[in-house]
Amino acid sequence: MGEREKLLLETKKEIRSILLSTKSGVELPRLNKEYEMFTGAKINYRGMGYSSLRAFVDDIPDVARQFEDGFGTITLLGVADESTRHIASLVSRQRVCCQF
Repeated sequence: MGEREKLLLETKKEIRSILLSTKSGVELPRLNKEYEMFTGAKINYRGMGYSSLRAFVDDIPDVARQFEDGFGTITLLGVADESTRHIASLVSRQRVCCQF
């Protein structure tokens, strides 16, 4: 496995973790900030051969489902795999107490 494939697998794993831990999803413009807070670095989509974060996210439907509101804002929700299905189940049962 080459460096590009390793980077892709690790990045997908980290993005899945971020998205699954957030019940209401993460807006696309905020994903890089969340990723940087989680890993200490921005998403290296160029290192994986993508011209933009949007192009990268479009190519990982196995990790992130996209929803667009009526104003053009894209929100991403995590897609669980076998190893994370239990986490997605727990998060989906959480109550939302406050919204700021």
